Amino acid sequence: MQCLSVIGYLIILLQIFTDVASGQKRATFGEECNRSVRCDSKSSLKCDANICQCVMPENMVFDSRKGKCVTIAGEKCVYTAVEVDDSSESETKRWREELDCVSDATCVEGFCVCSKGYFENNNGTCEVKHSYGEICENNNHCKEAEHFLCKNRTCVCDQSSNYDHSRSKCVGVSGALCKIFADCVINAECPPKRTEQMHVLKSYWASDEDEYDYSRKEVDYTWEVCNCKKGYTNTSEGYCLASYGNPCGYTASQKCLPGFVCREWKCSCKYDNHEHYDRATQTCKSLIGGPCTTNSNTTSLNCVQNAECVPAQYDDDTRELQSNEISNYVCACKQGFIENARQCELAFGEKCQVPQQNPKCDSIAPLQCIEGVCQCNFLEYFDHETKKCRGLVGSACIKGNVHFCTDGAICKSYRNVTVENGRCICSSEYRATSERKCELKNEVRSMTSTPVDAITEVFPTSTTPLSIRSSTTAQIFDV
Repeated sequence: MQCLSVIGYLIILLQIFTDVASGQKRATFGEECNRSVRCDSKSSLKCDANICQCVMPENMVFDSRKGKCVTIAGEKCVYTAVEVDDSSESETKRWREELDCVSDATCVEGFCVCSKGYFENNNGTCEVKHSYGEICENNNHCKEAEHFLCKNRTCVCDQSSNYDHSRSKCVGVSGALCKIFADCVINAECPPKRTEQMHVLKSYWASDEDEYDYSRKEVDYTWEVCNCKKGYTNTSEGYCLASYGNPCGYTASQKCLPGFVCREWKCSCKYDNHEHYDRATQTCKSLIGGPCTTNSNTTSLNCVQNAECVPAQYDDDTRELQSNEISNYVCACKQGFIENARQCELAFGEKCQVPQQNPKCDSIAPLQCIEGVCQCNFLEYFDHETKKCRGLVGSACIKGNVHFCTDGAICKSYRNVTVENGRCICSSEYRATSERKCELKNEVRSMTSTPVDAITEVFPTSTTPLSIRSSTTAQIFDV
């Protein structure tokens, strides 16, 4: 221990014993003092400029609760006091003197140190560490046991946790280690500890069943991480929110993932009439004619597969574009595709794969993938005006489908059998041509009477012009 260099303080220490013995009443901190009114020495006070002050004002403060001067945090609290004989200037007595520290601090290895859960503030006193949302200057000012750190002069949860106001604590986000966080964010959980039956061989040489000691051992799974419960998906912030089709509500624990809304207590697409849920991407896709956006920096209303976002246009009979519309853009099928039930399928003459995979050939026409090209079946041809396959003379047909057979032909039961299926044959006023179409019997045919390009091929080539069934003018649907 270092010897106290302040002689006056040694005198005060000696005076303490004299005051106690005499029982004389002394002035306390801040009161006037003089030769006749002396300061309370046992409270570590001295008379300075006729006012009672702490004996070492740079290292001590007066604690009104303790009624005496105490050492501030970070300063020495243990001294070696020496009594010297004035006449001989020799040491007559030596002892160890330990001074009290400020409240919420203890003397550790000769210095005052703030207790756990407290930090040393600018005036040397100890202050309770701050909780979530309180002002701080550094990480030491925040409660480290509750996973707080100081960010932008505010105590917040660390990177692997979020603050739960209902539980008033930081809880582990999805993916946080369970051994660090006892609790996870809402809708997430740590795997429960399990007890498994273990069997240990008593003897190395034992082979009998009796030589095994069966016991139950608790297996520690705290090394695992917080996982979202079934029906919930983790977000980039580590929360677990309800995914499409799962129950939802309006509290923090029942919210849907971004891009979904809670409708009739289930997470649904925001624009239910104009979007559908894509399980492959787990997002809502805007249907043909539905709203979309080309700005990738916003929450995008992506179009369905094989569609693109184009500026909205209107026919003369439609209303003006209003400023409160969802978007000035709509989804439309890309070149080479045709709309079907607000989705996009391959148009006539487009290349396809066998067996058919997405995208499929136009199922309304209906087209088949034959030799890698979307085309009509045998004895059928593609009508570019109706965008459908039609039956040539001799083609199988269904009697109820009056527009399937080529012009001038009807669907008639084969051999007059009363069944639903039949064959396309020319009606009584028509006769079949070499191209398996029908012409009026009294019409005089010539080789040049029918332009070649007016007849669409039964089997199209790669040069067959493409067409789409829907109008080239994109429409916006009301929401």
